[in-house]
Amino acid sequence: MRWLVGFTLLLAGCATTPPADCPAHTPAPPSPQSRASTSDAAEQAAPRDALERADLGIEVTPVFEPPGLRIRQHVSAKVNSKTWSIRHAGAADLVRLERIDGADRAKLRATPAGGGLSVRLPAQESFDLEYEVRASDFSADATDANAVNPNRLRAGAERLLLLPDEHPDAPLQVSIRIHSSDLGAPQGAASSLGVGELRSLELSSRALRQISLIAGPLGSARFAGPEGQDEIAWVGYTTFDPRLVSAQNAVFRSAVREYFGDLRSTPLTVLLLSDSRPLGNYEVTRRSWSILVHVAAGQPWDGTLSLAVAQAIVREWLGGRLWLGAADDATGQLWFNAGFARYVAREVAFRMGQLEPEEYAAEVEGLTAIVKTSPDRELDNQTLARAAGRGEQGAIALLVARGALWATDLDARLAEPSRGKRGAGPPRLSQILKETYRAAVGDDVTPGQPQSVDDLLRRLEAQLPDARGRFDNWIVKGKPGDLPATALGPCFRQRPRRFPLFALGFALDASRHVSELDPLGPAARAGLKRGDAIQELHYAAGRADLPVRVRFVRGDGAAQKLSYLPQQGSVSGRGWEALKNVPRERCQR
Repeated sequence: MRWLVGFTLLLAGCATTPPADCPAHTPAPPSPQSRASTSDAAEQAAPRDALERADLGIEVTPVFEPPGLRIRQHVSAKVNSKTWSIRHAGAADLVRLERIDGADRAKLRATPAGGGLSVRLPAQESFDLEYEVRASDFSADATDANAVNPNRLRAGAERLLLLPDEHPDAPLQVSIRIHSSDLGAPQGAASSLGVGELRSLELSSRALRQISLIAGPLGSARFAGPEGQDEIAWVGYTTFDPRLVSAQNAVFRSAVREYFGDLRSTPLTVLLLSDSRPLGNYEVTRRSWSILVHVAAGQPWDGTLSLAVAQAIVREWLGGRLWLGAADDATGQLWFNAGFARYVAREVAFRMGQLEPEEYAAEVEGLTAIVKTSPDRELDNQTLARAAGRGEQGAIALLVARGALWATDLDARLAEPSRGKRGAGPPRLSQILKETYRAAVGDDVTPGQPQSVDDLLRRLEAQLPDARGRFDNWIVKGKPGDLPATALGPCFRQRPRRFPLFALGFALDASRHVSELDPLGPAARAGLKRGDAIQELHYAAGRADLPVRVRFVRGDGAAQKLSYLPQQGSVSGRGWEALKNVPRERCQR
């Protein structure tokens, strides 16, 4: 029996598909497939007109008894698809589905298709739909579910909206209105399209499937200028000021654009929700044109959370417009598309002062812990990629950690003085990544071309002749070496370290009962037993230093709680510490 053991970093935005707002399969430079409306006064004054003018006009209204969401959807004759689907939904999730023609209503039947529901509709014909999708109440350990209560709502389009399957990359004018007036006052709404109850955007159905919607007692802020448009909307109490966070994100995005030499400016909306989860157990997910963040009400905005959001931001460029490999290979090159994004986020954030030296050292040490302690550490890239494709978080974390550490190793070796030519230093990894990015997106003269792993390796080999061999070891075979002692620069020192092995110690069946329990593991030692029904489970996978918190019921008894550190054994490795009394300017690399 294999125990449920998870290893991960808080890998913000580490989805195993490219962000839909910068599709990987588009070889030409994707001038943003978006023309963001600003919820102008005319549109707000006539929301019905905006919805009826759109190719897809969508109204979302919360329903409380039982919890659900009612959708009224206008479809124009421009939409050319006979098959429509809700990508992730079961038959019981769709309460009703009707086609509306004036005063007449005709019931439609959706059929199971893959993990979702599908229905046949006429192509290139204008019509209206109304349907209702079930939701649940809010739960801190089920953040992917649609949730509604009298005070707030949260939904993801892949579990909510019936959208066209054919021509998924055709641009469509989309207007979405979220009715929040029935929620507790004061109320407001926002989505991946921006802040406001009514927002319009030109995007594809592929991108539309990856949007999020929130409503409730909402606060918001907006920063707009030639450098870009950044918005944030939050529901719930936070110990930090989300307005300052949005300003920081705007500055960081400008720095990343400069890193890649990219002048384009795309809108970004951060959707932030707080709940009752434990401190440190936050979730950051890259969505279309947006980032969805779940935090504990008392969570500080520290370097680790900031870095998690930063990685999600970087995925607009790496793992977005620049995507190594085939567009339909979601996980084969995750070491680059998410791992190198983690590296870039760390370097840019540290350069900007958004990471303290201690946080920088802890980040690299955390990556090292993953590659040293993962139970999958002997698996090669291909095997791990298959596991990641099945959604195994430990495999995803290990692929990302290997990529981020190999990028760190490359940067250190490219910076060695012996590799430079007289009178000129060698290109750092940032320059090679910039060249690869430009080749992918093109410019006004040269169209972009899809980039492969071989394209990247050829650029690296021009400076590091053994780059291909080291790639084979670090990535392909999954046998990374140790970083050199000087890898992080003069402000950091390598030190011997024992890394505790993360072990949750139990596994759940489909009904959320404990079906497997390591009798010698930390969960059993804490008092959990086989057959216990788990009501709530909070933990940060791979973080052996953070407690697991469980709420469970045993038999017919009352609910109980327990907490334990998910540690079982340790391995040796090399950690990092920041040196004291070293001027910060010496730390910039």
